[in-house]
Amino acid sequence: MFVEESSAHEMEEMTQKAVQELLESTRDPAYSVDEEGLLSGWNDAAERFLGYPREEVVGRPCCDILRGRDVFGNPYCKSDCPLLVMARERRPVRHFQMEVYGKDEVAKRVLCQALMIPGSTVASLAILHLLRPLDRPLSPWPPGGRPAAPP
Repeated sequence: MFVEESSAHEMEEMTQKAVQELLESTRDPAYSVDEEGLLSGWNDAAERFLGYPREEVVGRPCCDILRGRDVFGNPYCKSDCPLLVMARERRPVRHFQMEVYGKDEVAKRVLCQALMIPGSTVASLAILHLLRPLDRPLSPWPPGGRPAAPP
């Protein structure tokens, strides 16, 4: 039993290290969230974009820091995070637009891409979030405007 627990712990450490390496390998703001919704990683670009130093956010609930809203202004980041629900159900997540709030309290429009990284157990996982700052207003419609009306 100890060998299995030790292997699981080693696998978890390897996963955490791999996630941190992924975070540091991008110039885009990026962060990771664990299966409990707590921030587990934060890169330098996220620090510059959102104004929070890594030490101030890691270990805290993601929803309390980012306070994301969808394109209609509805709260998206919350304790029952839709991404966590999809990740637990092993459902794919499409990229999406939202507004996040930095330490300066200014809304920042972003395109978010989420990658699910399974851990060593069914219950453990990390969600890697890559943010692409947007200069244009948020839109619920695809590029080019509203979808075409059915014939």
